[in-house]
Amino acid sequence: MAEPLMQIIIPTLWKPPGLAAVLRHYLQAAVVERLIVIDNAPASRPADALPPDHPKLLLLEQSHNLYVNQAWNLGMAQVEDPEAVVAILNDDILLPESVLARLQRHPWLAGDVIGLLPEPAAGGPAPPFVLEPFPYRPDRSIGEQAKGFGSALLMQKISYSPIPADLQIWFGDDWLLRHARCVYGFWDASIERQHHLTMEPMRRSAVFRQRLADDRAAARQLLGIG
Repeated sequence: MAEPLMQIIIPTLWKPPGLAAVLRHYLQAAVVERLIVIDNAPASRPADALPPDHPKLLLLEQSHNLYVNQAWNLGMAQVEDPEAVVAILNDDILLPESVLARLQRHPWLAGDVIGLLPEPAAGGPAPPFVLEPFPYRPDRSIGEQAKGFGSALLMQKISYSPIPADLQIWFGDDWLLRHARCVYGFWDASIERQHHLTMEPMRRSAVFRQRLADDRAAARQLLGIG
């Protein structure tokens, strides 16, 4: 029996340069069944960002910025098969098809969640592909335990627990990990990152800082962290 193909969810504000090439990469990958793009800023979308009428593409244009956590909820709601493997990716990261294929072949069980391990220390040897159990601690945010872990999260649809509306930008990954049966981390030297190009300009916004404070308050109430 053929392994089921992967679905990918990417929310975006169209900040990273070269994002069009990243999206086309996923559309061309044989392991990808569907690419679900949550367009939180349609007016900023480059004219050539996406091929028109591509059979693998589901583009969901939003009238306002849903923010990342609710965009994840919207994207996952489009996935019908409960056993489908879904990759929720930041728009500033590229996973080569070889990495996607290895993650797809993980012996998935309900409750498994896989996240991206931090980059190795500068100057150190780049490790080969790594996929191993991660010692997740629910009493601390995942950002404190492994920076960037939530920039690439993979799970089956059945393992996704919708993120409460009170969590808009932050702590959505913590919510999903809190509901996981087993947490794994992965790394490969061929992964390309552009390092939070969407988030950095937003950090200077007073509206953003208030949203962060609200998310922290909600995380303390819902998760006991923040």
